[in-house]
Amino acid sequence: MKIFHIVENLDKGAVENWLIQVFKQSRALRPEWQWTFYCLLNRPGRLDESVRKAGGIILYSPVSISQKFSFLKHLSSTLLKGSYDILHV
Repeated sequence: MKIFHIVENLDKGAVENWLIQVFKQSRALRPEWQWTFYCLLNRPGRLDESVRKAGGIILYSPVSISQKFSFLKHLSSTLLKGSYDILHV
């Protein structure tokens, strides 16, 4: 199972913190599941290290969401290449 999450970044957001806790707990039950976090802000967050240590993948959008066409083009390309089963936004 390949899961793709779109988040602002993995820093201080309450939802992001909750999501990381769910991710870490799921690794014990389903270690074969691949979790990818697509960060809209092209900069590291304070939770990046713990996500990587737990086996998560972090991708940073090289295109600002304000550049709608370019952003959607890059996001679509990333989703197609990854063949994800679940998309969470």
